[in-house]
Amino acid sequence: MCDAIAVEFETAEVFVAAVNDSRSGYSYPPRVRLQIAQNDPHSYRTAADFLNSSGVDVVCLQHEYGIYGGEAGSYVLQLLKNLKMPV
Repeated sequence: MCDAIAVEFETAEVFVAAVNDSRSGYSYPPRVRLQIAQNDPHSYRTAADFLNSSGVDVVCLQHEYGIYGGEAGSYVLQLLKNLKMPV
């Protein structure tokens, strides 16, 4: 998804906020600038604060059932409520 957007909009700066299901995280490429702890609600709030202060114009949320923490993905819903840009 990031590669396609970067090709279509050459001047766009595209980066990823990844959700981790492991405390140790993963070895991500440089494009991943933020890691969210899947089952830590504070991590989602921190992510919203980071995105709001980073000059992001738009957020593209990729969803797969079960990857977001909280009951029925409630943590990611809080993240979305706290964002100040279009999703």
